[in-house]
Amino acid sequence: CARLARRAADRWQSGRQLDARDLALRELPDLAAAMDPTNAPLSPSAEAGTSVEITVSLWFLWVACGRVAEGRARLRHALALHPGPPPARALWL
Repeated sequence: CARLARRAADRWQSGRQLDARDLALRELPDLAAAMDPTNAPLSPSAEAGTSVEITVSLWFLWVACGRVAEGRARLRHALALHPGPPPARALWL
């Protein structure tokens, strides 16, 4: 799912915003499951980094598509389980 989120972000950056939005929304149920580190089979803290990466990669969905509150909530949840300091990219969302 991290690769999918990066692909959507790349589309957004390359000027294909509608494609990026459509991809992210179509895959949102799977992305949402991957953004929740408590779904990790072994260790939620081990998956928190991936959850943060996915959430931050989907910044355009949260900010430009009117879902800021959802994005912040997902990021807060992932960062609560993240074992280290938050990545710089996560601080502005």
